[in-house]
Amino acid sequence: MMSSAINITLIHGTKKHSVQVSPPTDTDDVASAHELQVCHLAQAAYQATEVPVHLQKLIFKGKSLSTDSQQSLESVGIRNGAKVMLIGKKSLEEDEHTKQITRITQEVGSTEKKQKDIEDEISGIEKGYLQADLIQDALKKLRKRLFACNEEFMKHLEKLDGMVMNDAHQSVKNKRKKTVDHIQGLLDKTDSLTNRIEHLQTRQDDR
Repeated sequence: MMSSAINITLIHGTKKHSVQVSPPTDTDDVASAHELQVCHLAQAAYQATEVPVHLQKLIFKGKSLSTDSQQSLESVGIRNGAKVMLIGKKSLEEDEHTKQITRITQEVGSTEKKQKDIEDEISGIEKGYLQADLIQDALKKLRKRLFACNEEFMKHLEKLDGMVMNDAHQSVKNKRKKTVDHIQGLLDKTDSLTNRIEHLQTRQDDR
């Protein structure tokens, strides 16, 4: 009985993917946990290509395989080093979600650059590069620009939070989570920069 992970070549259009197929570790089904099945291959194919399982057509040696089948890979002849063909495309909905996350990521990158410019200017003031009579006005402007960055980050979070996905969109959910985590980190940085500005303003008021 085939139980350990195997490596196969998945051919999808003009692309070839090296895919490892392994039994799931989060199942109560003893047989499923110890035997590689066609459904495990379909899930691995999804992870590699983002083509949802229900939209996949797997072909091995000219024969179509049912992607929800619990047939063992061994019984259909698939062993380590086998070549399997995949026919299918990402769902239009999932593809649109991916494009939307990509657009948001690009916009976040633009705002992040603005935040970095603000950080550099704060560092310059902290190091004494700006003459004293200009500092207070500069800090007010920096705080206003930082607030604008914060607003932009929050709007991006709202867009991401408003995306409705089903369980078949796991890879897109992972991309969204990664983007959300990155924005949360940038918001934390905004808080840190705001504290630095407040410290500089307090220092100016005490003079």
